[in-house]
Amino acid sequence: MSSVDDARVARLVAKLPVVNPAVTEGVKGADAITPEADRRHLVDGARFVLDSRRDIACRWGRGDDVLWAEGEPLLICAPPGVGKTTLAIQVVDALIATDSIEVLGFPVKPAVRKVLYLAMDRPRQIRRAMARVWSEEHRARLAERLEVWEGPLPFDVADNAGGLRDLALDVGADVIVIDSLKDAAVELTNDRVAGMVNRAV
Repeated sequence: MSSVDDARVARLVAKLPVVNPAVTEGVKGADAITPEADRRHLVDGARFVLDSRRDIACRWGRGDDVLWAEGEPLLICAPPGVGKTTLAIQVVDALIATDSIEVLGFPVKPAVRKVLYLAMDRPRQIRRAMARVWSEEHRARLAERLEVWEGPLPFDVADNAGGLRDLALDVGADVIVIDSLKDAAVELTNDRVAGMVNRAV
């Protein structure tokens, strides 16, 4: 970036409104919002629109049929009891495989490292669902490629935006499956809580 660009960005950042403390409550350290941190988010419209990659790298999908793009979250939303966990486990099975396998007729790209499965919503039911997919013959792959957190987290995601990242780094995972989001943060229907969860994701 040229010095002219630096000066323009500095002027724009100086005009930014003061951040509402309620928005960043519970956000500390590297996650706190500062003018210096905001600078890296500013880019001119031409570069944002025209200089970015046009192709979408698939985590799950084929060609233009992208069910899950790499580097983006995937939300499986449906009423209770219709198979969200079952589908998530099928995707995880593909993520921890050594080769690309298909789920619902579309290939899933395996995770680079481990998958961290947060089994917070009825963990015993999740265990039974997993046992329908995996057996003793899968022991080595499960031990090497899958980490499962059973029960509630020791923190609320809305109050600790970096908690999920830290947990994933601690176990060496590059994919996190949250089952389910309502168990990761209290009062998820609250706008502030939902915003902080979105920030964490």
